[in-house]
Amino acid sequence: MGSSTTEASRLGAYTLGRRIGRGGMGVVYEATGPDGRRVALKRLAASEDGASGVNVQRFLDEARLGAELSHPNIVRTFEGGVDQGQAFLAMERVEGAPLSSVFPVPCEGLELPLVLGIAVQVLDALEYLHSEKNVIHRDLKPSNVFITRDGTVKLIDFGIAVAESLDATATATGAVRGSFPFVSPEYLRGEPLDGRADLFSFGLVLHELLTGTRVFAQANQAAVVSAILFSTIPPVRSARPEVPEALDAEVMKVLSRERSGRHADAKALRER
Repeated sequence: MGSSTTEASRLGAYTLGRRIGRGGMGVVYEATGPDGRRVALKRLAASEDGASGVNVQRFLDEARLGAELSHPNIVRTFEGGVDQGQAFLAMERVEGAPLSSVFPVPCEGLELPLVLGIAVQVLDALEYLHSEKNVIHRDLKPSNVFITRDGTVKLIDFGIAVAESLDATATATGAVRGSFPFVSPEYLRGEPLDGRADLFSFGLVLHELLTGTRVFAQANQAAVVSAILFSTIPPVRSARPEVPEALDAEVMKVLSRERSGRHADAKALRER
């Protein structure tokens, strides 16, 4: 395990505290702003080749994108910048834990009211991203769904999100940057994406919450990719018969391999 503190005591106007997590491209610390506000500060990790202009640009794009988003179910980003050769972004500091920690799999599925409560909040966030901001998250997974102490659900980590307002060349390298067990088939096929890619990922999270098992839990990356593209996804009721047939049908619809078979958007699914 690494040290719980950072080598530098400050970045930009922020005083750094203990390390509290690690994201797709950076290490996250508790920090205090010049006005005394507590924030979570993400620093581009040295192990992610911090000298790379592409990675720095992607990291700063995340800050630019996050600063444009304002929704109760999305963690706010305040600002980003580069100081002492280190790219960083300052975000809302929330108390709680990611869904992956609160609900590690395999285990028993969650109670239906709890699952539905989480689902509605995630779909509210996706509706805002897709319909109002033309943003695709592209990395929706349990570790990027944060549950606060008061039960509010917040999406985090927009490091590989795509927005019409950003230059997408920083992420269009041909590599799959999402988390393999949760990416959509069209993403793996290299097709242009829309919000239904996030809906597929959300469907996998929802299936996992209901059954307590990961849909694509193959032993290696190649097997996961093959399963996403070709394998049959088991209905929720095959593992948990007490789940209502109507709910099972909606989960399986959003997990259609062809996006034309899914709900048109997050609003359509939320209103089912």
